[in-house]
Amino acid sequence: MDLKFHPFSEKNRFGYYSAGDYCTYSKVDAIEVGKRLNQPVVWHFNDEVFDNLDWHKDPDMSLWDLYTARARQIREKYDYLVLFYSGGADSNNILNSFVLNNIHLDEVIQYTNYDVTKDKSNVWNAELFEVAVPTTVKMINDYKLKTRHRLVDLSQIVTNLDKISPDLDDWIYGKNSYYSPNMRATSYIRSHTPEYQDLIAKGKSVCFVWGCEKPMLVNTVDPADPTKYTVSSIFQDRVDHCISVKDQVENFPWIHDELFYWSPDAPLIAVKQAHTVAKFFESATANSAFLTKQKMAWGNTVINGETFFLTANGLNQLIYPYWDPDTFSIGKNPSIVLSPRDHWMLQDKNAIHKMQFETIRQLQKKVKEQWTGLKWGIQHYHSPAYALKPMPATAIPLGPYNDHKIKTVRPRIITKNQPLV
Repeated sequence: MDLKFHPFSEKNRFGYYSAGDYCTYSKVDAIEVGKRLNQPVVWHFNDEVFDNLDWHKDPDMSLWDLYTARARQIREKYDYLVLFYSGGADSNNILNSFVLNNIHLDEVIQYTNYDVTKDKSNVWNAELFEVAVPTTVKMINDYKLKTRHRLVDLSQIVTNLDKISPDLDDWIYGKNSYYSPNMRATSYIRSHTPEYQDLIAKGKSVCFVWGCEKPMLVNTVDPADPTKYTVSSIFQDRVDHCISVKDQVENFPWIHDELFYWSPDAPLIAVKQAHTVAKFFESATANSAFLTKQKMAWGNTVINGETFFLTANGLNQLIYPYWDPDTFSIGKNPSIVLSPRDHWMLQDKNAIHKMQFETIRQLQKKVKEQWTGLKWGIQHYHSPAYALKPMPATAIPLGPYNDHKIKTVRPRIITKNQPLV
């Protein structure tokens, strides 16, 4: 697989890795080079913007105003907008940000495997047909939108992945976190949808909007005084369910993607979300419905000596004004390497099965100690931990579960506020 790095590509905004002076979009490639050079692997995610934000200041604008401004910003930038809407909280908030503000969306898209499974209730299709499809139809009808609703069946792409992408290197180096076959298939939606190609051929800028990602908070502790800590925010390298290594390496100038929340063009969204959650922690009580003693990755607080974690549904209600907590959901996948969504295609000893399990075997050999298991695959890398209140330079950010240190902490210089959007 050609892993050429493009130093000035706009697609670098979706993150890349370095080991010494070597830069790459592939995490596996970075780990291998890092071992040869005896250099640490560092993940870069719009450092020039996020490192220089004043994270100590809670932005004056409300989250809804920031979401509205972001929707307008994207609308003004591209000719044709396509929202990937799953029915989950992240993409639902994006849909609301456009529709409720009368900002035109050209298309809302969902994808399914119904042609093969004939099952609308399986782990792939349940949320789609229970939430995403009816919500999209209702929005279009209620608001009389001139928005196209596209339902793409990925069955043929998924079942032919071994022919579409026969090189094992593509499977090993072409993903960084989401090694699930169904996640690979989404990279081919653009090239297998003639209408998009026609628009591009006519000189139209086509953009795909993604609901990536939620804020992840950690505690930053002063080693000189362990009782002194503040909440910090980090970005994590798990965006390749939206933009893959393949997309970045190909670097096609006519293909455009936007992460709605994690964008250097709207950096204060991440800051405001982090402060919103931090303020909740400051006043939270042990009986809050948003907290649990079960370990979660969105942040935690200590109340009367006990550690409580923020639930995903609690986070959704804190940062998304119109989210309905009773929305049907099948929950998070227990693995991003072998997703339950893949069971239908992996139950037989077919070619996809062979490619997937050989990929896993090779990954375990290549990354070794960086392999965490089938749930998370290769270890995640992080941005620096951006403290929301002043802390000494020697402060130590603790991991999402407060049981390990973030490995990729780098110095940052806070110089000025960035524009609101």
